[in-house]
Amino acid sequence: MMQKLIEKWNREGCVVGFWKMNRAYSLQELDEGGDGDGCFPIYLDTPQGHAFYEKSLILLFAAAVKSLYPHAEIHVEHTIDTGLYFTLSDRSFPILKMEHVARIKAKMEEMVALDLPFTLYRDLPRKEMLSRLRKDEDEDKLELFEQLECQSLVSLEDRVTDYGLFKTVPSTSFLKVFDLLYYPPGVIIRMPLIEDHTALAPFQEQKKLFRIHQEFKHWAEILRMEFVTSLNELIEKEKYREMILVSEAMQEKNIIKIAEEIIKLDGHSRLILIAGPSSSGKTTFSKRLATAIKTWGIEPVAIGMDDYFLPWDETPRNEKGEMDFECVEAIDISLFNEHLLLLMEGHEVTLPKYDFLTGTRKEGEKLKLNYNQPIIIEGIHGLNPKLTAAIPDNLKFKIYVSALTQLNMDSFNRIKTTDVRLVRRLVRDAQFRGHSALDTLKMWGKVRAGEDRYIFPYQETADVMFNSSLPYELCVLKKFAVKLLKEVPAEEPEYSKAQELLTLLNLINEIDPYYTPKTSIIREFVGNSLYDY
Repeated sequence: MMQKLIEKWNREGCVVGFWKMNRAYSLQELDEGGDGDGCFPIYLDTPQGHAFYEKSLILLFAAAVKSLYPHAEIHVEHTIDTGLYFTLSDRSFPILKMEHVARIKAKMEEMVALDLPFTLYRDLPRKEMLSRLRKDEDEDKLELFEQLECQSLVSLEDRVTDYGLFKTVPSTSFLKVFDLLYYPPGVIIRMPLIEDHTALAPFQEQKKLFRIHQEFKHWAEILRMEFVTSLNELIEKEKYREMILVSEAMQEKNIIKIAEEIIKLDGHSRLILIAGPSSSGKTTFSKRLATAIKTWGIEPVAIGMDDYFLPWDETPRNEKGEMDFECVEAIDISLFNEHLLLLMEGHEVTLPKYDFLTGTRKEGEKLKLNYNQPIIIEGIHGLNPKLTAAIPDNLKFKIYVSALTQLNMDSFNRIKTTDVRLVRRLVRDAQFRGHSALDTLKMWGKVRAGEDRYIFPYQETADVMFNSSLPYELCVLKKFAVKLLKEVPAEEPEYSKAQELLTLLNLINEIDPYYTPKTSIIREFVGNSLYDY
């Protein structure tokens, strides 16, 4: 019955799996579909289909590398724009070169042409599953497997094996669109467009973001915190307190370094603009930066961008006719720039105060700056040149903040930066906004779309970038997030994402929030911070 259903779906598009009770299944699990009742297709040109494609490409890349260099170590690191960045090393080459990448790509293309199946092994004896994983010579994967409630493995030519929790396309012939980009010291796998897997996604180099990733990779190596197993070991041996202190100290060091850069400009940076995606810790960062600047005897002033929203009757509408508070045009840019210029020239200004109940502005506090007193502006449009078009660029200092996690599950399975931010937001929204996990998950797609449109295009224009991620944060957030995620009903479409996040959190040992410093960025989400929000 399921086979006939798949044939019917394939007339509408390329099917790679199916939904049943809001759980994703690969085509290797057709028996899970029963008679097909309540099943819906997963097409390749959808976000879930793209996730299948990404996992399959990772295994294809690893299998190609292993066939050429059997003892190579392969690490999936992080995304760079629309691509995935890998590092690999082998005793036969101390440094990865262009010719190695060319050989790997040719091997991948050869394997695609052979239409090799991704084999799913289910209900194997635990001993046999462990034996298959040992072939990969990956101790972290073996250790993590012991924690997973996983009853299956997926393999490509028995060269590489991974957990069956992560779904793949049926065979390598589905993976015709990809490219390898030599990106020293590693390589980037370029992916197809989510909405069209016949076309390669455009790729834009992100040098500043890559440099931050590299710096924090080095930090993770110093802390010996590249994989979840290392973190769990520290917790089990009760050695995590020093790791917390070192992590927080390194983050404080970076904040002070940014403050020093601002001070060295000797008053030229009158406007400090801070932007970043949702739940990146912008608010706590801006407060800690202000504290650091004060140690030089300079008192920064924070101005709320939200108070400059236009009245509701002037607010732009989106394609659905709803008020669009996400776009930069929702801000009274003219008044905002007028006030900034007046303040910088030493005049007194009456700041507006926005009433979100009536959608109108009222008169707020009066403000006059002292000589060289900087203004801090924090918000999603901070790096958008439209926001401060009237202010000369030499008076601006732009900071991009994001949570760029360096901790991964193992060498093949990364922890997505967006997932860490989503867990942060789930906890914060429940703690301080009265939102359920379901409420937050339902909003997340719209939030992400706004980030893609209004934040990420400007991140490389920042003068500096700040990584707000902490290696232990999921251990603290877990206590709050697990309960929330378990409350998402199975009949809701968001149940699938909730289960995905629960799988991630279940791999990580918990740490009592008590040990988190009161000025930590994590306190913005779990509460009990020294700062007022």
